[in-house]
Amino acid sequence: MAFKGDLGNINLFDVFQTLLQNRQSGMLILQRGQETKKIHVSPEGVRLLSHHGGRPLRIGEIFVQRGYITPQDVEILLLEQKENYRPIGELLVGTGKVPREDLDAILRYHAEDAIYELFSWDQGSFAFHDGVSVEESSPSPLSEVVLDPASLCLDAARRLDEIERLRAEIPTNDEFFLAVAGSTVDQDSTDAPVAPIHAALDQPRSVDELRDLVGLTLFDVLYALVTLLEWESVRPLDAHELADAGREARDQGKHERAAQLLERAHLAAPADIDLLRECVEAIQRTGDHIKLSFHLASLG
Repeated sequence: MAFKGDLGNINLFDVFQTLLQNRQSGMLILQRGQETKKIHVSPEGVRLLSHHGGRPLRIGEIFVQRGYITPQDVEILLLEQKENYRPIGELLVGTGKVPREDLDAILRYHAEDAIYELFSWDQGSFAFHDGVSVEESSPSPLSEVVLDPASLCLDAARRLDEIERLRAEIPTNDEFFLAVAGSTVDQDSTDAPVAPIHAALDQPRSVDELRDLVGLTLFDVLYALVTLLEWESVRPLDAHELADAGREARDQGKHERAAQLLERAHLAAPADIDLLRECVEAIQRTGDHIKLSFHLASLG
């Protein structure tokens, strides 16, 4: 059995249900814009084989963030990986600093999140290639993780319901937050990973910056932020604060960050023409001609 279609017409839940009911084994390729994801589906389990165009998973950096290894360790391991082509996970375990069970837990954590996220795609295409084995693909570190197909769709549906609630509070990933001065958090009072997020907000950071800094999935970052907002332990930055942070970054020569902050400030205060001019000047310094054209059109 082989079939393909449009995710706008057939959602991924229905695709999985069809494959599992027919006990098919093979590779499912999902495409959306510049993103391509390959999943191996069989009655025995579901694996994420590879993904291109999305946010890369930097396993070494995750273990740096969690205090297992140093940035210098990662540099050495990456050089070693180029020489002998061993998976970075094997090299991490080989250092003796990263226990195998901790590596497996991190890989499962991110593999589950990557596959659950695909169920939110309402645009793009899919194509299933019957009979393709895992060995015939180009596996990623996450391909070692085998997920139970029976519970996958149920867990993904629960995650989508929760994401909808979280997105009602934080619609986009470029919103900036800051810890409320003097606030503290009690990690034991919630399942949300609030402590690392609260600690990271000692300066203004966006949702995406928190993901990169703390090494958590988008779902857990949003969950923690919404919990902290409910506790009034963090707050979003207003247009004035964003603009000031952008100017500070500009004065420090951090042009990408300055443009990001000033653009966000302009979105929060679209009627401020002087702020729009600052935003355009900051974007000019980054060389992003697409964004520049968009904002120049606003100036008229």
